[in-house]
Amino acid sequence: MSSITVGTLTSTTVNVSGNITMTNGMVLPSFTTGGRPSSPTAGQMIWNTTTVDVEVWTGSTWAPFLGQGLRNWATSGRPASPVTGDVGWNTDDEIAEIYNGTEWVALGQGGGADPGEVLFVSTGQRTWTVPDGVESVSVVAIGAGGGGSGDHDGGGGTGGGLGWRNNITVTPGASITVQVGAAGPGSDSEGGNGSAGGDSWFQSTSMVRGGGGTGGRGNYSGENLPGGSFTGDGGGRGGENNYGNTWRNGGTGAGGYTGRGGEAAIPYNNPGNAGSGGGGGSGSGGNNYYMGGGGGTCVYGEGPSGAGGQFTGNGREGQPGQGGSGGQPGGPPRSAGHFGGIYGGAGGGTFGGNNQGGRGANGAVRIMWGNDQTPRSFPSTNTTSGSSLTNQQV
Repeated sequence: MSSITVGTLTSTTVNVSGNITMTNGMVLPSFTTGGRPSSPTAGQMIWNTTTVDVEVWTGSTWAPFLGQGLRNWATSGRPASPVTGDVGWNTDDEIAEIYNGTEWVALGQGGGADPGEVLFVSTGQRTWTVPDGVESVSVVAIGAGGGGSGDHDGGGGTGGGLGWRNNITVTPGASITVQVGAAGPGSDSEGGNGSAGGDSWFQSTSMVRGGGGTGGRGNYSGENLPGGSFTGDGGGRGGENNYGNTWRNGGTGAGGYTGRGGEAAIPYNNPGNAGSGGGGGSGSGGNNYYMGGGGGTCVYGEGPSGAGGQFTGNGREGQPGQGGSGGQPGGPPRSAGHFGGIYGGAGGGTFGGNNQGGRGANGAVRIMWGNDQTPRSFPSTNTTSGSSLTNQQV
């Protein structure tokens, strides 16, 4: 007989040569210390109501299940072909450990620390100390947006790039450098160019990086301005301001998780372009003082892409692009030069001379980790802050 389904079985001895599968757990027989079986068999297990512990007969004594009652091995002598659920006592580390299907972990550890995250939004470099129990993290970095030109025919800046990487091995207690890029200021003078945004990165620029956007150009520059680049398993560039017509147009959008930020309105009297893959939309152009700021991209995983700003007619100011993946839109009209939206949106250009080009938005870096019960990865697996039991912002 290969299998049998039993509801209740009363017997002195049941011999099984294969596996026993139970759907509701196993209840061990209960004994006090003084009432334990007098002739036990090696490997026999009971629940001791006196010590409130599971005990096993080793062949010579009753011992607690955790400890000498388990199979013992050194780290180098673990089973060569373990199966999920194998349990033993590690004599090197002096802990009970279980094989979770991938690796040996301390019994009761459950695959590491509780799911958590830390968000870096203050510009400049910081040092992050890896929390206890965290051995793998996923990271997204968004570069800062470039500022717009304040020239008579000033063009908008370009959005920051977004890069992400999953399953980065880290060591609890280790110190890791994190940098958040600062926004590029807009120019406020005739003939002045906007400034570039700064890069954001985790550990190094070759691990995870969102590149800063380019500052806007003026006076019919004719330059092709690239959006911020990225480094990682995936991500997207910031929107470009291209085709040799970088004047009187809005800032471009920050990069997305699987696509780029919205590109500039070309020529200026057109709506801004939508982002893709969760990226921010670009602001529209115009010919009345200020052009729309580019939309930013948020750090909580891929969501809907941002729409481009609407062109509302000649003689009117440009309108801002919308944020992607929950990011903020660019700045509203008359906002001292339409600024870029958080995170990584670019500032809009100007018309009229000696006006304030829009400021780009700062970048950000977010680090998150999960466990066996809540695996997490970009672009969209359990990436929301609601999946974290611990949250920190720096």
